[in-house]
Amino acid sequence: MLPTEEHRAYLALALIPGIGPARLGNLRQAFGSYRGALAAPFGLLRTVPAMTRAAATAVANRDQAAVDRVEESLHRLGGRVITPLDLEFPAGLSAIVDPPVMLFAEGRVELLDRLTVAIVGSRHPTHYGIEVTRMVAGLAAGAGIAVASGMARGLDAVAHWAAVGQPGGTIGVLGNGLGVIYPAANRSLYRRVAVEGLLVTEYPPGERPHGGSFQRRNRLISGLARATIVVEGREGSGALITAGAASDQGRDVLAVPGPITSRLSQGPNALVRDGATPYLGPADLWRLFPEVGSEAIPTERAVLIHRPRRVLETLDGVPRTVDDLAEVLGWAPADIAGALTELEVVGLAERGPAGFIRSP
Repeated sequence: MLPTEEHRAYLALALIPGIGPARLGNLRQAFGSYRGALAAPFGLLRTVPAMTRAAATAVANRDQAAVDRVEESLHRLGGRVITPLDLEFPAGLSAIVDPPVMLFAEGRVELLDRLTVAIVGSRHPTHYGIEVTRMVAGLAAGAGIAVASGMARGLDAVAHWAAVGQPGGTIGVLGNGLGVIYPAANRSLYRRVAVEGLLVTEYPPGERPHGGSFQRRNRLISGLARATIVVEGREGSGALITAGAASDQGRDVLAVPGPITSRLSQGPNALVRDGATPYLGPADLWRLFPEVGSEAIPTERAVLIHRPRRVLETLDGVPRTVDDLAEVLGWAPADIAGALTELEVVGLAERGPAGFIRSP
């Protein structure tokens, strides 16, 4: 990590719109340090390569209190900022074409150093997509591989729920700042990942999502991972954008084939047609991660009896409370409640006045 004052100077510069990796590097080279760049007058700033009048004006007239506000927010959230000069900054992101100037992180930062696979898919998945996503994410995380996804509705949420609390853990890449829960339906997931997994974003704490922020987030999802697996998604969807970013970054792209009659399989099927590796089963996952020992590989059956699936099978058309389900399954009510939350998030269960039922 940089010395404290130099670190704060880097953060002050990186928070200025339009000051990206190239300009940060040029400023440090020109003035010997980031503190030196902050102290430079407008005239000298204009002499730095690629520093336009607008960029030099932004640096000279920067918001002096911006760093204090960010640090106060991070302290309140229990988060931290990671710069490319910190040891914890993931090497995979340093190598992409448009690397983030910094990451804001909440949770287990050590997950950034773990073998990682990205799993992405539709916000409105089919039962097939949900089952495949849970299977793949559960297998990977059970073997110690971190699962990265975008904290969105649908298959992103399924992937995170299947991985959180398992040996590999999960990394949620946000299209907004820490402290902003979006979508609101993922509140329980957000809180769980912030404690047992890791939330990361390039946006300062409290920043709301905006046009283009989720597309920019996608390059970070693929950049953190050795490979990206696309389960379901229409052509042109966010999942396909992530796959394109992975391909541009020289990472492996796998796609789960589906029926040609399904619009949600159009994206993965097109990826396979255009050269992506089809994901046909666990062997395709293990080929990506040969260093994972066979003793660490979970069985498919272990993933198939995952709690949400058992709870869904128990919902039989009659409204059931958490206590009813706990009695039937012999589980703790807290485990039942967590499984029901997962099922609600992906639209498979609904909460009614008399209890929970399967979604029609």
